[in-house]
Amino acid sequence: MWNKMIQKGKGLFKLIRNDRGTVLMEKKILLVVIVVGVFGFSTLGYTFLKDYWNQTSTNIKNNSQINEEVSW
Repeated sequence: MWNKMIQKGKGLFKLIRNDRGTVLMEKKILLVVIVVGVFGFSTLGYTFLKDYWNQTSTNIKNNSQINEEVSW
C-alpha cells in the first residue's frame, strides 16, 4: 500500500519537474495568470452585458424615455 502511494508521488513529481530537476514554475504561473485573466474579463463582460440588456429592456418597457420625435 505504501509503495503504491510512493510510486504515485514520484509520478506526480515527474509531471512537475523537467529533465534538469527544476520545477517548471514559469509555465504554472503563466497558466494561472491566463486563467485568472480569462475569468476576470469574462466576468466584466458578463456584468456589462447584463446591465446593458437590463437598461435597454427597461427603456423599451418605459416608452417615455424613447425619443419619438422625427426631424427632417
